[in-house]
Amino acid sequence: PVVTLLGDQVARQREYLQTALLQQLRGDVELPACVKVVGYLRRLQRYSEDELRSEFVKQRGLYVSAHRAQINAALGSSVAAGLKAASEILRTRVATVAGHYRALWPG
Repeated sequence: PVVTLLGDQVARQREYLQTALLQQLRGDVELPACVKVVGYLRRLQRYSEDELRSEFVKQRGLYVSAHRAQINAALGSSVAAGLKAASEILRTRVATVAGHYRALWPG
């Protein structure tokens, strides 16, 4: 009973840790922190390397999508200024995600 209870608590904590780590990937995370987060996810051994790549892209895609409100606000002004602001927002966010991906999975 005690060992089972302990195993259940460990499983819950691992689930909580995984959720917290994935949530960090949905935010504005710099490369060193991103490397740490992916390293911790690897150590949890819940994903194969391909699954981890896929989850990384999914979570970072949510990060880029979260800037839609910012883009929509930029488009609310003049069309030319809005498109320029929207392209700048997307360019910087996508370039950041791509750089992180290449740093984590070179080749």
